[in-house]
Amino acid sequence: MSDDSSDNNGLFDEEDNDSQIEEFKQLEPPPEYTNTDEFKTFVQQQDIQLTANGYMYVHTYKPFYFPGEIVRGSVLIDIFNPLPKDSKTIYLRFSGREHVGRHYSVVKDSLFKQKQRQ
Repeated sequence: MSDDSSDNNGLFDEEDNDSQIEEFKQLEPPPEYTNTDEFKTFVQQQDIQLTANGYMYVHTYKPFYFPGEIVRGSVLIDIFNPLPKDSKTIYLRFSGREHVGRHYSVVKDSLFKQKQRQ
């Protein structure tokens, strides 16, 4: 490994680093509504991670889904500051886990009620 700056293949270009620092300095503070008690309660109840750039909130239409069901819901993205000029696309990737014991009693009661109706 050499101390020669040509070895970094442009990964640590000082000009890029300076422009990123300038962009960071230009970040605007979050909107005023983020200081309201209602918003703070919403963020706390929904366990939302609020950053200087904004937040994302995912809401599914049902509290649980059976295997094979299509998961439906809404996504709220609130971006407080402009995206970089060269950004034209936002990619979202969702993943989840199966929590068998978490909603077991609710699912069991729901299935039992469905069988009784038939």
